[in-house]
Amino acid sequence: MGPDAEQARFKRRPPAVDGLTMPMLARLRSRFRVLLASESGMALPTALFAMVAAMALASAALMSSVDVQQGTARDHDSKEAIAAADAGADLALVRLNRFLGNLGPTKPCVGPAGESQTATGGWCPSTPAEYVGEAFYSYRISAYNGTGTLNVVSVGTSGAVSRRVDIGLYSTSGRNPFAEEDLIGQEGIELKGGVNIRTDIGTNGDVTLTDENGKEAIVCGDVRHGVGKEAPTPDCSGEKLEGQRNLPEVEPPEGIETTNSNCRLSVTSVPV
Repeated sequence: MGPDAEQARFKRRPPAVDGLTMPMLARLRSRFRVLLASESGMALPTALFAMVAAMALASAALMSSVDVQQGTARDHDSKEAIAAADAGADLALVRLNRFLGNLGPTKPCVGPAGESQTATGGWCPSTPAEYVGEAFYSYRISAYNGTGTLNVVSVGTSGAVSRRVDIGLYSTSGRNPFAEEDLIGQEGIELKGGVNIRTDIGTNGDVTLTDENGKEAIVCGDVRHGVGKEAPTPDCSGEKLEGQRNLPEVEPPEGIETTNSNCRLSVTSVPV
């Protein structure tokens, strides 16, 4: 090697770039800068996110509405079921009193039509389902045991809800105060408005009829007033009588002021 070879160094030769490549690279860099700085196309993801949020809120409101409707429907069915169960227990009492003469040691059970039935495990067979409105009930009565006490278990069902009531019954041999008069009052009877009574009434006080809203009460039956008291002449073929009768004392159950079923009382409109 010559004396100039010691001063020589190898260097990487830059790549050859022709006249067409440089302008293309410059355009690409310019295009990338424009794309990075531009906000075009943001409306689409923004609209998608807004739609997702709106659907989430609507779904929450819809689920809440469905839950409320289901709760309202179940509450309605619960009230209908308990009402049907009460109706079954009341009907059982009516039928027992109607066919009381059919009960005895040899006939411990009586059916809905007064037929004799066989007891099983101390209970009479369940009655077939009977409908009251859209609900239905079925009841069973404990077998006659000679103690003067019976139990009625009535089950009412409405929709998918069932309710059960257990009623205790006991026999009484007291005098029936309604044996001769179906409407009685101890100290007086006052009738207002356009009531129409088609039965015998009686009281130890006065019987008064008061017009109300241009309507007058009508009484078709015997009217008994107390000694020295007054009563109007009844309509139809009834008679006005005078007399004094002692009614049995009414003994309300203990604690009836707070423990009662007054919440079930309601006004019912019956179409004419």
